[in-house]
Amino acid sequence: MKFILSFLLVFTIISSASLVDASEYYKVEPSKGIKAGVYKDGKLIIAAVNRKVHPGEDQDVILDVKKVKNTIFFTEYKTSNGSPMYILKMKNGKDKVKILEDVIVNYMPKIATDGKYLYYVSTTKLRYGDLIRLSSDGKQRTVLEKDVEDFWYANNQLFYVKKHLGYSLTPPSAKKTQISLGNRKLYPSSYSKVEYRTYNNYRISNNGIMYIVRKTKKDNYVFDFYSFKTKKITQHVIKSYSTLYNKEMSNILSEILDLDPSTSEFIESGTSGLELFSSGGRTIKTILTQKETGNTDFPYLVRFLRVDIVKREIVFVKGTRLVTKKF
Repeated sequence: MKFILSFLLVFTIISSASLVDASEYYKVEPSKGIKAGVYKDGKLIIAAVNRKVHPGEDQDVILDVKKVKNTIFFTEYKTSNGSPMYILKMKNGKDKVKILEDVIVNYMPKIATDGKYLYYVSTTKLRYGDLIRLSSDGKQRTVLEKDVEDFWYANNQLFYVKKHLGYSLTPPSAKKTQISLGNRKLYPSSYSKVEYRTYNNYRISNNGIMYIVRKTKKDNYVFDFYSFKTKKITQHVIKSYSTLYNKEMSNILSEILDLDPSTSEFIESGTSGLELFSSGGRTIKTILTQKETGNTDFPYLVRFLRVDIVKREIVFVKGTRLVTKKF
């Protein structure tokens, strides 16, 4: 099975059954006959800067897009001393695209919004940054927290990691609350216990934090799941075919995209494609077949925006269209 990096899959033509268009702003990558940029409803709204990269290099031109009131914010690729970085840009109405001073590192690439403000981490060091709240006109910039290692927005709350501990705050308040994870520590992808080895012991899904605890003698994996909705932890023993856990080598990887805390069902890539599994590793349903995902020569890059096992839907970009598939 192929590892999913940054939730990337390359698809062949997907059946239109149970597929509906989703209306919002989103990024599209450059491919045959398609211009990179910010799109809505299949139409190019803002063209990306044409940056030449090495042939075969898989590099996002635009990483993330969010609309805050009447302003479109997006992050665009650039290099800094050979390291991938992203600059933050904004466009309000018919105004020209404006470049903001903040730089976003690829370890914490997302931008988020509650509809009133934009949130992101502005890089101050290679693996740390300031958590920023920015007004829709780009004029009011507030530092909510320093030395942040990771952040995301879910269930109308802002979550972040600092000194391997998780915190949450509910906008517009800047009052933080530590997430009750017991003695568990969160090591983001930016953390390197051993040089050149990534030590990442959790994954963020649409519904919660999946924390890898240990591997059992029967080659199953024990996950603790912190629910964004209930703020409670449940433990799940699942047979994952994509998870690699080697604590001594400081190397933890997993292709699990989401987990249902009520049933322990999970989504990951399997032998037939992207599949819905029972906790025991039995395929319940193939969501996207191997035929749909196997042709890497197809010109359209399809990237997941959201995978939600509870709502039973996947939102992704197919060509220049934003599509929602129910399963």
